[in-house]
Amino acid sequence: MRAKLPWIIAGVLLVLIGLRFTLFNPPPTQNPRERILEIFREGKRAYEAKDVDALMRFVADDFQADGFDKQRLKYQLASFFKNISNPRVEYKEPQVEVFGARAIARTEVTVHWHDDGPNSQQFGSLEFEFRKEQGRQWGIFPYEEWKLVRIVGVEWNWLQ
Repeated sequence: MRAKLPWIIAGVLLVLIGLRFTLFNPPPTQNPRERILEIFREGKRAYEAKDVDALMRFVADDFQADGFDKQRLKYQLASFFKNISNPRVEYKEPQVEVFGARAIARTEVTVHWHDDGPNSQQFGSLEFEFRKEQGRQWGIFPYEEWKLVRIVGVEWNWLQ
């Protein structure tokens, strides 16, 4: 047991040093505008992969848009993806304005898919409202993430 004691002490010290640098020196936060543009790119990849869970990662729990809450949106997307093939999305570079812990992104979006034949839905100017949320990963490590709380200008009938 005495031979193992120095190794145990060294292991505990390494863990404490690691916690010191992760808890008290969190990584620098990403520029809000850049993070929101990255969310659009990741959302495009998730849509085209028909990955509902990846899309829902960006949506706030209190999301609301024209009668759609987060759970209804998730259900409708899953149902939509089951019945289509070759989903694609195109959007213009979003214009992002940040107001503290809130941000508005404006862009035009076109979604494409195949069911009985090629289909698409083009939206005019859409407004995406994001909110910065604080959390803790594994209950320990602090992080900030931007979540979608509202979309204005969408006609949701293409999902139904």
